[in-house]
Amino acid sequence: MEAAFTGVIHPTQMTTSLTKIKLCQDINPRKEETMMRRRILLLITVFCAVLLAACAAEQPAKPENSKLNWFNSLNEGEPDSTNGQQEDNSLFKMQTGQQIGINLYFYDESDGQLSPEIQSISDEFRGSNLIQQAVKELAKGPDSNELISTLPKDLKVNRVKFAENIITVDLSSEFYQSENLPLTRASLVNTILELGNAKYVKLLVDGKDAVVSSDLQRVVPGLLTRYPVKIADIIAQETQTFDNPATAKINRELFFQDNTGRFLLPEVRTIMVKGGKYAEAIIRELTKGPEKEGMGYFPTLPKGTTLLKTETVNEDENTGIALYFSKEFSGQFADDSEQENLTISSILYSISTLPGIDFVNIHYDDGHGQFISKPSTINKYQSSLQNMTIEYEPDKFGKRIRVYFCDEQGMLLVPEYRAISQNEKNVL
Repeated sequence: MEAAFTGVIHPTQMTTSLTKIKLCQDINPRKEETMMRRRILLLITVFCAVLLAACAAEQPAKPENSKLNWFNSLNEGEPDSTNGQQEDNSLFKMQTGQQIGINLYFYDESDGQLSPEIQSISDEFRGSNLIQQAVKELAKGPDSNELISTLPKDLKVNRVKFAENIITVDLSSEFYQSENLPLTRASLVNTILELGNAKYVKLLVDGKDAVVSSDLQRVVPGLLTRYPVKIADIIAQETQTFDNPATAKINRELFFQDNTGRFLLPEVRTIMVKGGKYAEAIIRELTKGPEKEGMGYFPTLPKGTTLLKTETVNEDENTGIALYFSKEFSGQFADDSEQENLTISSILYSISTLPGIDFVNIHYDDGHGQFISKPSTINKYQSSLQNMTIEYEPDKFGKRIRVYFCDEQGMLLVPEYRAISQNEKNVL
């Protein structure tokens, strides 16, 4: 017979034993939880190390070009925070479908304003074709009997060009047959700007800036922005801007080079023009260099260059302008004909569309008080700086793109502006 168990377990001992059992059961889950946290922390640490190593890898060096060494280059700075995000370089809003609706601005006589009428056109029209079709529909007139076209019916578009956030529209001479040029300008500008994301419209007539009116042949409107729609406001705005030819304040594009010295880029600037001397005002602004640092623009004229005087030149049936620069103009070109050509092109692009300028002559001080008018380098493009036109080097237009790199600490992405050909299509 087995011995009977006669011992008695005290309740306190039972409670203690149960507590120890429970503690042992709790230890394993907590240990596993701690190990899991350590594994996660280790993975995060490894991931961060790999990321920092990638960002801290050797960054692409900023392109250095001996062509720019002779300039007193601007200190690199952060983009102006007041500028915000740059305007989207995609100038046109793409829509899908067989037909797209566009807003065309016509004159509503009963309301005394420009009113948009939505018209449908084929979605095959894109880019310059879209603008040409819109102008054609504006000239044709509205569908509504309550609206009136402000454009001459025979008005044609010669050419459309895009640069940065500027749309340049070259119109035929019928533009000046308009019965009300302020309304015509407002109708064109508001219609064109609604086709995409551009900020400015530049109107040309047969390749020259469209002047304000036949009475003010030398008053150039510059780059135009969106107009108000009320007729009274349109007239008031144009009167305030254009009725004082002695002192005009306009927006104008000036052409500077990119960091590699390959392309010319337009920078929009508000300039003051006194006595109708637009060319002088533009060139003097050009000699100052880019207005903002860190935006991808670099000077084309050597530091210290000044415009000493200008002269009107008449040759056969054409009228040109002669520009006389100080000796600094060519003093640092050395043997770099490419840089000299880019400098000349920046001048031509900046002023050649002005009325009354069919060609440009450039003279500069040779350092002995004599003005000469020939390239300072062996120039494969031009043997003389006389009778130059905008066709001198028509392939220099570029466009800016933003490329992002890690900063020195590898913590932030920093944008840097680069330039590519205006005709480049392979851009994401």
